Amino acid sequence: QSLRSAGCAEDRVLLHAPVVPRPYLDALASVWTLRLLRSWPRLWNKGKCLLNERAVRLRALDLAEYSKVLVLDLGIIVRSAAVSQAFESDCPAAHFWYTGGDSDTNKCLDLSVLLLRPCRDAFYRMAAEIGSESAAWPPRGSASPSPGGADGGHGASMLEEYLLRFYGAFFAGSWAELPAELRPAQVEASGIVEDAAA
Repeated sequence: QSLRSAGCAEDRVLLHAPVVPRPYLDALASVWTLRLLRSWPRLWNKGKCLLNERAVRLRALDLAEYSKVLVLDLGIIVRSAAVSQAFESDCPAAHFWYTGGDSDTNKCLDLSVLLLRPCRDAFYRMAAEIGSESAAWPPRGSASPSPGGADGGHGASMLEEYLLRFYGAFFAGSWAELPAELRPAQVEASGIVEDAAA
C-alpha cells in the first residue's frame, strides 16, 4: 500500500508462498499482481529454513519480462515519493552498511532492498549453488558481523557475501548504491508473504 501512496507507477508483483490463505490473496490482488513463489527444496530439506526465506527472493531474477526489478523485504514501508527513481540506478544496486570505514573491503550488502536485472541463467546458477556445499557455497573467509542477517548478527551473512562475489565474478563486478532517501522503514509484519518485486 505504501508503494501506491508513494506514487509508484511501475508494476507491483507480489511473490507469495502457496500457504497464503485465499481471502488474503483476494485482498492483495487489488494492489498487486500475484505470482506463486516456490521454495528451494534443498534448503528446506537440510533444515535451512531461514536461509530459504532469504534466498527465495532471488526468484525475482526469473521475472524475465522486466528489464529491472526492485525487490523489497517483507514489512517494508516506502516513505519516499522518489521510489521510482530507484529504477534509474545501474544494476545491481542496494543499500550498504560499512564496518571500519567507507571502503569496498568494509562494504556489507543490505538485502532489504535490491535492484536487479532479471536473468534466468544467473538465477539457475544461484539455485544450483546456494545451499549445495559446493566450491561456491558456503562463501569462504567471511568474518564481518551482519546485523539483521541470516546469522542473527553473529558472523558474516553467507548470502550477502555470496551475492557480492557472484556479481563480482560474472557481471560488471561493482554494485551501485541506492540513494539514501530511498532507504525504507522496517516494520513488524505477520509473515504471510515472502517478498515483493515492483
